[in-house]
Amino acid sequence: ASVVTRSAGSSAAMDVDATVHVEQALAAVRVGCAIGHDVQQRLTAGETAAKADASPVTAADLAIQAAVTLILRCGEAGGIPLVAEEDDSQVAADPALAARVTALVNTHAGPSL
Repeated sequence: ASVVTRSAGSSAAMDVDATVHVEQALAAVRVGCAIGHDVQQRLTAGETAAKADASPVTAADLAIQAAVTLILRCGEAGGIPLVAEEDDSQVAADPALAARVTALVNTHAGPSL
């Protein structure tokens, strides 16, 4: 089976095998679950930050979003457009959080990339 997708900035339709999209989506879900489980097992106060609206964001939230973005945008199907909840302001402001997010992504998403 194939699906027609449109790349951002391109009006030309391109056939992409649907199994490639499904495989990438499943890889993203597996990595996201692994990151969430890893952080849940040893969540510490240093792995949370507050968003501008004072709601919490964890290293897991940020790492899952980063990993999913990498897998879906850089995989075989490439360029899958995304809408995301988190921004990188917390990571940019906190070097320890940035290191933790990077370590989580490298540990869990590395094999998928």
